[in-house]
Amino acid sequence: MAGDLRSVGWSFKKEEMNAASIADLAAALIQSNDKGDPYWPNAAREIVECTLRTFVERGKDFSNKDVADILIDIPKLREFLKGTEASQHLAKEIKKQTSSIMSMVSPAIKFFREQAKNETDFSLRKWAKEGKGFLFLS
Repeated sequence: MAGDLRSVGWSFKKEEMNAASIADLAAALIQSNDKGDPYWPNAAREIVECTLRTFVERGKDFSNKDVADILIDIPKLREFLKGTEASQHLAKEIKKQTSSIMSMVSPAIKFFREQAKNETDFSLRKWAKEGKGFLFLS
């Protein structure tokens, strides 16, 4: 969070998201382009969504940096997502296709890397339920 010293870091793990919320976050991070083949953004979204859901389902402690790190390391990501619907997009036999899909995952990697710089226990959901004062999003 560059610039404003009043900024508070955000933590994905503190949001306690369900599958639908995770799908919404993946869709916000990987947007569709009406002009191209929908396969590429859909595959990228599926990879991001399955990665986030797998972190949550495993229930282990993780950080925004852990999310970014796994998304950028294709061999580790392939193992992490084994058995999920996203694993089909990461098969070793389709290196060029995987490479193209992962280029569309880069906004999510960038987002989680940026959030990792100032990560705290802040949760938007918790603030909406219990917070006082104002919240400015930028």
